[in-house]
Amino acid sequence: MREWIAGYSDEISARPRERITFRIGASSRMRYDVDILRIICAEDDPRGPGCNMPVVIPKFAGPFEAGIQSIRRGSYARAANLDLSTIANGDFAIGAFIYPTTPGGRRQSILSLVGLDGLVVLSLYLGPTGALSVDWREASGQMGSLSTEHPAAPNHWHFVSVQWNSGRRAIVLTQIAKAGLAASPPIEVTKKSVGPTALPRCVDVYFAASGPPDLSRSMELYNGKIDTPILLSGARNADALRELMEREVFDAAIPGVVGLWDFSVAMAADSIPGVGTIPPAKLVNLPTRAMTGWRWSGEIHNWRERPSHYRAIHFHDDDLSDAGWDADFSFEIPDDLPSGVYAARINGEGVEDHIPFVVRPSVGSTRSGAVFLFPDASYLAYANYLEQIKSPEWFEPYLGGLIELNETDLVLQQHPEFDGCLYSVHSDGSGVHFSSRLRPLLNMRPRYRSSLGGQGCGAWQFKADSHIWAWLDHMQIPVDFLCDQDLDREGVDALAGYQVVITGTHPEYCSGRMRTALEQFLGRGGRLMYLGGNGFYWKVAYDPEHPGVLELRRGESGARPWASRPGETYMAFGDAPHGLGGLWRNSGRPPNTLTGVGFTAQGFDVGAPYHRRAESYDLRARFIFAGVDDELIGDFGLVGGGAAGLEIDRADIGLGTPTHALVLASSSEHTPHYLLTVEEVLEMHPFVSGDVSDQVRADLVFWETTVGGAVFATGSIAWAGALSHHDFTNSVSRITENTLRRFLSPEPFAFPPGG
Repeated sequence: MREWIAGYSDEISARPRERITFRIGASSRMRYDVDILRIICAEDDPRGPGCNMPVVIPKFAGPFEAGIQSIRRGSYARAANLDLSTIANGDFAIGAFIYPTTPGGRRQSILSLVGLDGLVVLSLYLGPTGALSVDWREASGQMGSLSTEHPAAPNHWHFVSVQWNSGRRAIVLTQIAKAGLAASPPIEVTKKSVGPTALPRCVDVYFAASGPPDLSRSMELYNGKIDTPILLSGARNADALRELMEREVFDAAIPGVVGLWDFSVAMAADSIPGVGTIPPAKLVNLPTRAMTGWRWSGEIHNWRERPSHYRAIHFHDDDLSDAGWDADFSFEIPDDLPSGVYAARINGEGVEDHIPFVVRPSVGSTRSGAVFLFPDASYLAYANYLEQIKSPEWFEPYLGGLIELNETDLVLQQHPEFDGCLYSVHSDGSGVHFSSRLRPLLNMRPRYRSSLGGQGCGAWQFKADSHIWAWLDHMQIPVDFLCDQDLDREGVDALAGYQVVITGTHPEYCSGRMRTALEQFLGRGGRLMYLGGNGFYWKVAYDPEHPGVLELRRGESGARPWASRPGETYMAFGDAPHGLGGLWRNSGRPPNTLTGVGFTAQGFDVGAPYHRRAESYDLRARFIFAGVDDELIGDFGLVGGGAAGLEIDRADIGLGTPTHALVLASSSEHTPHYLLTVEEVLEMHPFVSGDVSDQVRADLVFWETTVGGAVFATGSIAWAGALSHHDFTNSVSRITENTLRRFLSPEPFAFPPGG
């Protein structure tokens, strides 16, 4: 096993006098020191500007000792201290609807009653064959067991129940597949002459797990959905129990209810209230909410419209919302630390880690004219991305080259508990809907070389964005920094005092509040410099109750590694106006309406240059091309050898590009590995690749708003990789500088254009 040290912080951004706490783990016990660095450039390719990370606070803290900190994945729910005094050793019934996704192979707990002494007194579960089973503890201390001996069907709904009849001294286990043409016959098995149960007066109830976390034993985590779990006192047969569970509305007036939890309420919360005085069920590790339940008919697709159709929670044995590591040290941002990207460098014994964070300006301080929007939403979407290792048989043709692995990739491969980005699937094949920064994010680090970065320096996301930071530093243009999460929380107020917003190279993931804030910023005369490609593409949601966690639903189109299941495209976190997941394009707000361009194609081998178009000579664009005589723009660059590459955007009036926008330059002659994105292809045909389709191009676009603002868009992830060419003296750098300096001028842009 490789030696490593890694960590994470509780916050991604902070202002002076605010504190960030760090949590550190390692492959074995080792001592470490901590420095605070400023990250000006995270690129170490010798052809580039050079890695520039000056130490701003040497030996900030330490020495410390790091140890092995485990990560316990898997979601479940727990209702603590449920009162069973009304049933004691009398009659009771337990029921639920279940939708198992990986039945068989191991034991998976559906519902367990655990005494306050830690002993399991009853467990309803799927056994190693996938058959519904129940274990119970008798008053004698002996364990009883019963199974239907009939495997549950994967990805089908079943009604399951267990009924205890003290008078008959019998326990009855029922398993019924959901009605339909392919339904299985009802299965009911009975065991008689059983002794009294050992039900205590008070228990903890666990859903999707057999009991509390314990590294010494399996928690028997369940994969699949659970809908309407209920615990009743009194003798009930399966039909009566099921009829009760099929109610549209639950209330405390239901006779005999001991435990009842409606999984459709408090959708974004970590705690689901019990009906009446029943204790709430606390969710652990963010199982997926807003999922279709057993009664979903296909008529409703928004859980807000018919909550009773969305009473299911999808539990996974590999969910993770927080690594839960112990805190090691904290750092209070000094008053004199300027806004920027920083990192706590963890210096271990022969290994190190850099944990990035953003420093924002103090409240009330003078703002720089420009602010860089640090795209932590997109960083989270790709956090610990390792799909190139999981599926090399298709990934290498996808890249158009061999996969290159580095030390970080190999550590991630050895530690799957760090994994789980929004491009992954769970162990049951369902898509990963949540990504959390409360764990080590090892590809959000300086020098990390990504397979997605094309031929060249392998810059992608964090390292690629540092090409922009290095360029700003070289040009001595002051800029503040702001995170996506900050913009989502504060809205347009977070942009107060700024004249220009600069994006990163790939701001692909955008929440509704972020999108609205940027539109309002432009509506107030602000200027936007979109220096990337495939931006503002997927809708995501943050939630105040889950800081550091991002939710995604992948809808009915878009370039995606998995698709949301029917009826499950509305986000649990998303507020009503922005609740529908999927593409911004499919919500009537394509990227073109914000930036002037929208995602059109992707390829991961080599880039291409832009060719100037006649519109670049328009008087409105004269300031952009001042000092630029080249007809070919960006036939160079660290990323694929060209300024147009990886993921590229084009102008399209039909998708909202303003009719007065100037398309200044366009790329062409991309390789056959560049393919149109799927939403552009309505019918399959062979003319979708870069060597034959004129839609496979990056457009350089400029347009003015009606209130004196303007937008400049490069339409290419690779653009920033060309900024440093020839010591920052080149056409790409000059165009970017000309635009930014004009955008920083208080002089409003004329509208109508040319007026």
